[in-house]
Amino acid sequence: MFALKKQSIGAVGAILVAMLTVTAIEVAESPAPASASVADQRNVTFGNNATAALPPSQLITGMAELPDGKWIVSTTGGLVRLGANGAKDATYLGNYDRPNTGINSDVAAIAVDAQGGVIYSSTPNGFSGEIRRLNPDGSADGNFYAAFSSQWNANATPTSLKVLANGDILAAGQFDHNNMFGSAGLVRMTG
Repeated sequence: MFALKKQSIGAVGAILVAMLTVTAIEVAESPAPASASVADQRNVTFGNNATAALPPSQLITGMAELPDGKWIVSTTGGLVRLGANGAKDATYLGNYDRPNTGINSDVAAIAVDAQGGVIYSSTPNGFSGEIRRLNPDGSADGNFYAAFSSQWNANATPTSLKVLANGDILAAGQFDHNNMFGSAGLVRMTG
């Protein structure tokens, strides 16, 4: 293997010289340049907190910032609300691990409305999709429900949601016209 070491040659600058070694590749680190952007840096505390808060072994399917600066994260194992520091907000009733109120099914898409409510799509029974809404505290909005199905596709869950400025919701996915809206692929839901 080769080891890479940084060597300086006077005013000419730094070059990398490959040197034969038997054990490993070593790369000399240099401090970030003064012009490093935010993308060059990582908030370790946020990352560690968020990782601990998420359902174990589940994929993240979406995230959205809430009006209060917190975050809602959707996963294949449900929803979780994170504080600004990445820690799980234990007061949120919609968290995947909350008994009786938590959303612990595969969540395909999320969006946030002007009131801070979370609109989400899921497939609770494994084949027909639905869109539901959670109130800002994470409790279920019993007045909000939309069902989707497909004659040809086993998974008819909307995979993209967008809340428009006027409160209407766009839903897109692999559903056909066999739903309560009678249209395929893209639906605009109005209040």
